[in-house]
Amino acid sequence: MINVELAMDIAKKAGIKYPCDRKSGFPYVLTCDFMITTTDGLKARTIKSSQELTNKRTLEKLEIERRYWETIGIDWAIVTENEISVKKAKFIEWIYDANQLPAHLKEERIINSVIENCDNTSIHKVALETDKRFGLVAGSGMRIIKYLLLNKLVNYDYENYCIGIN
Repeated sequence: MINVELAMDIAKKAGIKYPCDRKSGFPYVLTCDFMITTTDGLKARTIKSSQELTNKRTLEKLEIERRYWETIGIDWAIVTENEISVKKAKFIEWIYDANQLPAHLKEERIINSVIENCDNTSIHKVALETDKRFGLVAGSGMRIIKYLLLNKLVNYDYENYCIGIN
């Protein structure tokens, strides 16, 4: 959360001790796991295991977070393994680092080639062929695929471990 003063003020009004470094006393910057842009606006999502929600201090910090997002008018929710499967969560985590694809990997000819090869084919096969065809550093093809998945330009079949065109 960017506005630490606001978060600290919210904690004080709620009677919750704001989290600080034990040695220095310096306040921590609370973070949110995902900011999602939707047609309805921004949504903030915090990922926790249902087990973590039994910890009083965790609940206090989540209450600060809830009030913070409410104050600035952003929809906020906690997501646990009960709302999203572990398999899907790991997949999202796996593709998320591709949100910043280097410019040299965004060349239209490379992107189009990868998309054209995504016809219910093994994700690993397409990645290896892309690296080889364009002389890319090993792993670049997979990073491109992750970028395409993240941007919903191709889709992934969890059951058959293959990718296809949207």
